Parts: sequence; structure tokens; C-alpha cells
Amino acid sequence: MITIHTGIKGNAYYMTSEGHADYDPGNDIVCAAVSGIMYALAGSVTNLNGGGRKVIREGDGQMWIRYWPLDMEDSRNMRVIWNTIVIGLLQIMKKYPDHVKLIRKNG
Repeated sequence: MITIHTGIKGNAYYMTSEGHADYDPGNDIVCAAVSGIMYALAGSVTNLNGGGRKVIREGDGQMWIRYWPLDMEDSRNMRVIWNTIVIGLLQIMKKYPDHVKLIRKNG
């Protein structure tokens, strides 16, 4: 199962994804969907919000993303991106509840 933790702590946005969906090993559409959304978030914090501080790490079945906005405008933009990413992940979890779990805290 893929477990995703996400939230806002202070002014920092964070999201971690760990595990494998095990939906169809070798041809796993659930893993691909979650990975695609996580990479979209990583690309967004890298390219769209150049002013803030970011940390992106990835490993086998794992991705960690942290973002600290530069100012209020950056924070508003990040909130829109973040909410869109969370909605996408919730949709995958709704369709594949035995393979994806999303845990949200503070946002």
C-alpha cells in the first residue's frame, strides 16, 4: 500500500509518499498515477515557485517534498497547487482504497 502524509506545519507545506500499491506489479497503474502526481508537485515547487525554499528527496517507493513559501503571494499560489494535488490523490484513493491511503494534517 502507498501511504501519503500531507499537511502544513507552520509555514511549511509537506508531503511524503511511501510504499508500493501492489495493484499489478510490473504494470501498476496505481503506482504510476501516484508517482505522476507527486512528480507534478515536485515540478511545481521547482519551477512555479522559484522564490521559496524546497527540499525534494526520492528513493525506491518513496518521495519527500517540503516547501517554505517566500511571501504571501507565493503562499497563496502554493495553497492552490497543494489543494489540486491533494484532490488528485484523494480521487485515486477513492478508486483504489486497498492500495492508497492519504493522511492529512493541518490543511
